[in-house]
Amino acid sequence: MYEIYIARQAVLDKSLKVYGYELLARSDDRVNINNLPSDIATSRVLSEVFNQFGLDSIVDGHNAIVKLSKRTLLDGIVHGLPKSKVLFEINDTFLDDDTIMDEIRRLKSQGMRFIYNNYSLSSNAEPLLPYCDIVKIDVKNVDTIILEHLVQSLEPFRAKALADKVETYDALERCKQAGFDLFQGYFLYEPKIIRSHGMETTKTNLMHLLKELNNPDITTGELEAIISRDVTLSYKLMRYIESAAVMSKNKVASIRTGIIYLGMESIKNWASIIALSSMTEKPVELINQSLIRAHMCQLLAENTDADEPSSYFLAGLFSSLDALLDMPMDDVIKNMPVIDEVKHALLNEGGEINNILQLTLNYEKGNWLAVQDADMEGRSASHAYLKSLKWAEDFQSAISAV
Repeated sequence: MYEIYIARQAVLDKSLKVYGYELLARSDDRVNINNLPSDIATSRVLSEVFNQFGLDSIVDGHNAIVKLSKRTLLDGIVHGLPKSKVLFEINDTFLDDDTIMDEIRRLKSQGMRFIYNNYSLSSNAEPLLPYCDIVKIDVKNVDTIILEHLVQSLEPFRAKALADKVETYDALERCKQAGFDLFQGYFLYEPKIIRSHGMETTKTNLMHLLKELNNPDITTGELEAIISRDVTLSYKLMRYIESAAVMSKNKVASIRTGIIYLGMESIKNWASIIALSSMTEKPVELINQSLIRAHMCQLLAENTDADEPSSYFLAGLFSSLDALLDMPMDDVIKNMPVIDEVKHALLNEGGEINNILQLTLNYEKGNWLAVQDADMEGRSASHAYLKSLKWAEDFQSAISAV
């Protein structure tokens, strides 16, 4: 028996809202599924996603992007898939077979959507472009003039241009200026270079609030006072406390009662999450990924009977603070009174919390060999990841409803 590990990578639009997710996968037989024959890899991904996991549990109602193989195309697996939810990646190797091209034309006429992968000046793409809704271009180390030319060459085909491997905000701005419509890469998790002399007021306030919330010497009364003076934070936190209490039919009349009911560490973590979620100028996907990391780190810690799983949660939650605050992680940590093990994890300086955080980050990026090496102790990374996707989705829904 084999198990498919599924991860996802966001594709964002010009407003940095999620357009869809490219699905990444591996097999647990210590063979990277992306190195398997493409027809086997695609079939495994499709089978697991649609039969075992369920598509919406992975992409949360957004588009799913899956690499398509020739055999999978002809086998008819794609016929029963929801055309409005799935896009299939193809490339110029599909031009070698007239039967394949006929099938692409037929599927396109039925509403199937395709993405041309790895378009460049040397691509033999023109016969396929009329059937593609999106064209993906690797923008790393490509001059802006060439990128502009590539985007302009797509105008006759009315295809959206997707910039792939966008690693920094500077690269994002360059791609926007070149005319790209969609963006994929790890720029979202990098601090944005701010050319000013100080931190914005909202970020300063957030930093101060997180520092107070995570003071290890804070008392119940002090925590109650910190939360109570922020109307939005106290209201949303009380709504969460009330929803948690309903599950056990307990009554919670105040923040102090909630602290006693849920515990100091739990309240501090939830208050930190709600505070981070208030960063409305940052993409929702960045907040969402922070939640996924936090919950996955905690689940992996619980699976190994680690001490203080809440510290693992905090490390995952704070792992994107540099991107949220647009400042180096070293500077973030200087002002954050968290335990040394969490600090070491955030700076990738070793320790068990760091090991779990790195496993989580490697899983997120689809660095499967590193995941396989770290997941040999039965940490069940795939199950933790999928549970965390659902948990983050539910939390975001609950917060947005308040």
